[in-house]
Parts: sequence; structure tokens; C-alpha cells
Amino acid sequence: MADNGKWVPLATACELLKVSERTLRRHIKQEKYRSKMERGLRFVYVPPNLELADTDADMADENGGNSGHNGQANLSNQVINNTLLSELRAHLTEKERLVVEQIRHIDKLTDELREMRISASETSKRHDTIVMQLTQQLDRSQLQLEDLRQRRTVWQRLKAVFVAETV
Repeated sequence: MADNGKWVPLATACELLKVSERTLRRHIKQEKYRSKMERGLRFVYVPPNLELADTDADMADENGGNSGHNGQANLSNQVINNTLLSELRAHLTEKERLVVEQIRHIDKLTDELREMRISASETSKRHDTIVMQLTQQLDRSQLQLEDLRQRRTVWQRLKAVFVAETV
């Protein structure tokens, strides 16, 4: 035997069962109706016999029953829906524009970062070259100081520079 009832939100179940929310909550507590929580909402199981009676009446009204008020309400709802839809489309267009703008900004920053890395690499090479030259200059200065500390005549110094020593 198939059970064709359905789970509906608490407010809808109140309308279908024609009871207040407080009464329906009391019936749920007394286990006259089943309920469950889903995504923070309370759902109530409505048996098929109660559901069909009320939904058939609602469908007759929606399908052009003898109530002109429902037609106006539907038209009003369509206008509201169209207005909301156009507002959402405008909002989406604005968000898309902002995303494109952010992507351009990211590209610009990426290019600037690339240029800064190249510049930093070149600066590092220049600094390394300067440090190497200063190190070599310091070594030469130390050799000259050691040479000056030795007591020799001018001719002995010149001979040391221009004549190869024999070992």
C-alpha cells in the first residue's frame, strides 16, 4: 500500500489543516502528526486525503475559477517577479563588471610584480659585482700593506715587481 502524502513546511501545513501554528505544534508533540527538521525548517507530513481536498480547491481557483481576485493576485505576483528578476539581472551585471575590473587589477599587479622581480634580480647582480670588486680591491690593498711592511730599498721593490724571482 503506497502512502502518497507529502512533507510541507509548517506554515503550509497549518493552512492545509486549517489550524493555528500553536495547535499544530501541540498535535505534533502529541504525535498526531509526524514532523522533521530540515535546513532549519520544520516540515510536517500531510496525509494524502487532507492534501488533495485543499489542493484541488486551490487548483480550481488558479485555473480561472470563479474568483477574479486570484487572477489579479497572479498578475501582481508576475509583475513583482519580473521586477525582482530585472533587479537581479542588473545586480548580476554589476557583479560581473566588478569581477572583470578585479581581474584587470590583478593582471596589472601581476605585471608590476614581474617587473619588480626583474629589477630586484638586476639590482642583486649589480650588488654582487660591486661586492666582488671591493673584495678584490681589499685583497690588493692588503698585499700592498704587507709589501710596505718589509724593509727594502726602492731598487729592491722595483726589482721585485719587474724581475721574476727564481726559486
